[in-house]
Amino acid sequence: MTYKIAITRQIPEIGIEYLASKGYDINIWPSTLPPGPEELVSFVEDADGIISMLSDQFSKDILKKLPKLKIISNFAVGHNNINLLTCTRNSVKVTNTPDVLTEATAELTLTLLLSVARKMITATKNVENGEWKSWNPTGFIGTGLKRKTLGIIGPGRIAFEFAKKCHLAFEMPIIYYGRRPKSSFEEHLNAKQMSLKQLLAESDIVSIHCPLTSETKNLIGATELNSMKDGSILINTARGEVINQNDLELSLKKTQLFGIGLDVTAPEPIRHDSPLLKYENIVITPHIGSANKEARNAMSLLCAENIDAYFQGTPLLTEVTIS
Repeated sequence: MTYKIAITRQIPEIGIEYLASKGYDINIWPSTLPPGPEELVSFVEDADGIISMLSDQFSKDILKKLPKLKIISNFAVGHNNINLLTCTRNSVKVTNTPDVLTEATAELTLTLLLSVARKMITATKNVENGEWKSWNPTGFIGTGLKRKTLGIIGPGRIAFEFAKKCHLAFEMPIIYYGRRPKSSFEEHLNAKQMSLKQLLAESDIVSIHCPLTSETKNLIGATELNSMKDGSILINTARGEVINQNDLELSLKKTQLFGIGLDVTAPEPIRHDSPLLKYENIVITPHIGSANKEARNAMSLLCAENIDAYFQGTPLLTEVTIS
């Protein structure tokens, strides 16, 4: 029997070639733009397995329209786009791509931090616009990072790699907020667990790494933003919805943050008229945390291997279950 696999966006060839070598019938969404809800159903309704993106919303209603579906292999660590309860009830397996993008996302987080701290975007635009006339001793004054306190929200794998870089390179003290103590942070980084309120008050840099859940949605709102230290930096490479973006937009005139770095927004893409785009101290990238060759190839192959493992009857490599 030939199984049909729908891939909802073009992914690196390594995963496609792997599935093709195993004899799967592969159908790839032809556009770089994501399918809408009706287009998604039409595209995947005949599929036995799906390689999906975070922008593909597999709600209860959509999943009910996919009786042939056996497995969704999500091209991401997160899986908040998939209704896990409905999948479990319908015996649909779900997998994701942890670990393989950890280093890439940690590097991007550090890139955002350095870009914000040293005003890289505004300085680069100054050159591009022909405005660089002479050396200016008071121009583009950034902020140093050495021995600044780093506060981590969501002490997972990516956060650990990012915090380790900051701790080793800049001698940063590390504090963190999470549901439970993290021995890896405390043993290797001498980190201290704190309440969210205390972390925001003490951190020079706040970096968000928690998954998006009902508990973390809008975790950072007006109260939290206003309680951050003057001159501090906020970085988010997790999910846009962890920050209440309306509150963020409204609070910019009130708060005294040095800068903000975002690889995720709510919604995505960010609205073209968002006030966030008007501030020179905000750096926004288009959700590129995992965007290096090594990580994306590994994600592609892992998605394909999970698909094949299911239909071969072998254990899934990275199954997602309801905790």
